[in-house]
Amino acid sequence: MMPTVRFNIHFQKSLEDCGILLNAGLANSTLRAVVHTIENVHMAATHPLREGSGPNEAQVRRGKDLAWRRDIDHEYHLHYWQCPGGLVELACVVTHNDFHICF
Repeated sequence: MMPTVRFNIHFQKSLEDCGILLNAGLANSTLRAVVHTIENVHMAATHPLREGSGPNEAQVRRGKDLAWRRDIDHEYHLHYWQCPGGLVELACVVTHNDFHICF
């Protein structure tokens, strides 16, 4: 069974803002991160997106949805929501020191 995936309305703009659509290597790495997210594999590259900088801070939530951060490479990261029922919402791609997620 294929998981359900949805794109946040800000996702494409985040790709444009990071220049991912203009860099074939980075686009391939981003696509790989998206596929790994959908398939729920290579979880060592993923960690909860926290409300603060400490490791014991609470995970960011949107109702029952949980925010996650997956490495694309050292400089870029995929932020996404894991929603009840297995739905994955791809929120945005950000640079290394950016910890926001699009609601």
